[in-house]
Amino acid sequence: MADDQAMVEMQVFELDSLKERVSGKPFDVQKIAGLPRGPAGSYPIEVTFEYSVDQRLTITVAIPSAGIRRRWQPRHERDLADRRPESQQRVDTAFGDALGSFRKLAERTERALAARPDATRTAAALDALRDAMNACDAAACTAAKNALLEALFDDQITLGA
Repeated sequence: MADDQAMVEMQVFELDSLKERVSGKPFDVQKIAGLPRGPAGSYPIEVTFEYSVDQRLTITVAIPSAGIRRRWQPRHERDLADRRPESQQRVDTAFGDALGSFRKLAERTERALAARPDATRTAAALDALRDAMNACDAAACTAAKNALLEALFDDQITLGA
């Protein structure tokens, strides 16, 4: 940062871990111009990184005080094709771990429902969670889990250990 800075350069690196870069060169560089003049640090620059399951990175830079908002998807072809199986394995492992916790919640809910057959909202929410798990849809699983937890609370069902 510098006083009266008119432009900022965004460099995006791929990290193999939180401590080291895969290479010393950024895979994407963008220049954001039109910054408001003023002392260094006088306005916030908001940077958001969104990484989808299908390995698409979207970067958004916003400077609200200047009315600047840029959004782009960098092209990162360097070694993505070679590493796709490894990346997909990480995604599958992460979803598999989450799926295990969704299954445990479903099993515990099913046992609790045996004693409360009148809890139709909970039963419907449990069915929605099972459908999302069968579809292997992480976002739908999370939404269904949240709906199930709300239904359990509303139906006043306590899950045993």
